[in-house]
Amino acid sequence: MSTLDQIANIQISLASSGLSQVGFGVPLILGYTPTWVERSRTYTDIDGVAADFATTAVEYRAALVLFGQNPRPEKVVIGRGSNKPTQRYRVYVSSVANSKRYAVSVNGTEYAITSDGTATNDEIIAALEAAIDPACTAGGATASVVGAVGSQYLEIVGNAAGNWISISVGDIAYLKLVQDHADPGIAADLDAIRLENDDWYGVHTSFNSSAMVLACAAWVEANKKLYIVEVCDSDCATVSESVATDVMKQLKNAAYFRTGAIYHGSPIAFADAGWLGRCLPLAPGSETWAFKTLAGAPVSTLTDTHKTNIANKYGNYYSTVAGRNVVLGHNNGGVVSGNEFIDTIRFRDWLQIRMQERLVALFTGTDEKTPYTDAGIARVEGQVRAQLQDGVDVGGLSLPFTVTVPKAASANPTDRANRILRDVKFTAPLAGAIQKIHIVGTLTV
Repeated sequence: MSTLDQIANIQISLASSGLSQVGFGVPLILGYTPTWVERSRTYTDIDGVAADFATTAVEYRAALVLFGQNPRPEKVVIGRGSNKPTQRYRVYVSSVANSKRYAVSVNGTEYAITSDGTATNDEIIAALEAAIDPACTAGGATASVVGAVGSQYLEIVGNAAGNWISISVGDIAYLKLVQDHADPGIAADLDAIRLENDDWYGVHTSFNSSAMVLACAAWVEANKKLYIVEVCDSDCATVSESVATDVMKQLKNAAYFRTGAIYHGSPIAFADAGWLGRCLPLAPGSETWAFKTLAGAPVSTLTDTHKTNIANKYGNYYSTVAGRNVVLGHNNGGVVSGNEFIDTIRFRDWLQIRMQERLVALFTGTDEKTPYTDAGIARVEGQVRAQLQDGVDVGGLSLPFTVTVPKAASANPTDRANRILRDVKFTAPLAGAIQKIHIVGTLTV
């Protein structure tokens, strides 16, 4: 139990570790490139990141996208992970076609081949391996052909633990992409980083295999953070929710309320970093995470069926509507895997922490004590009301809200002897947001 919880234990339920004031706007990049002794460093601009990282490092690439948004975070924390993953992708042929263009991109550069008039699965895989092999080697990975004759596939594996490379496929109707390396201990790394520096809220990861994403999501759920993650596995888009086993479906099955998954076929797009960078600077309660344009991120090429599959898994995607590139998804986007809106989860966290901080300030302020009298209880009520009004002012709550407190005379004698005040309760309506409109009109002559 945190110190704040010991003093003021507040439970807020949704009917539909404390942070500093700036904490709810701070993202953490979990990286494996750093060699410093400390577990984290804080940066206020991309120039500071460039002083510690090469511009080709994945941490720099993610920070560049975070700082490139408008508005952008005031600061970014980069955490040093010591349990380095050995990244692995697999590329399968989903559909064999004659005289068809097949393409795989390595770190954003496309390499394409065209099948012949008597195409086979293995011919396509062999040609793709030859096309991407030099780029993979230059990127710190090895591409190889594996599998049984007739059903071979490409495997791209980092040459060393911690090496990062972006692999994507051109047309997910013909090629299937999976990132499937093991989790070497992401929870332990996050624990160590948090122990040293807990002044961050949103989590960004780059080695997003199913195992690592699910492990990070479980950690975030238990530690009251927010995880925005880009997943590139093709099945997230191509396989119907009713029969799917992909990472997005697994997140939905786990009903994680602190993980928002966004599908993008290209890891180097860093759509998750862009989404965090665009929304974390906004005051909790003032924002929705839907319809956001992400600077520097290309849209995903998706059919209506793909979009439906993603939305049915309580996922999000980046697409074009009415000429604008925006985040969409289930309920028009901005949702977590537990089928709640991201802004609601973030606002609830903000309200809880700020109310705890107010009550701690009451106990540690100029008054020598808060007496166990009706007058003392009224002071507690006043702080609760003040924080709820702050919630109204930022746009997270609407009026009217109610606060009820007990009379001192009704307190349980044991609680009174132990100086515990119970039965302080409030009800406050969420302001919510409009994300879909139904209009009925009549035209007359």
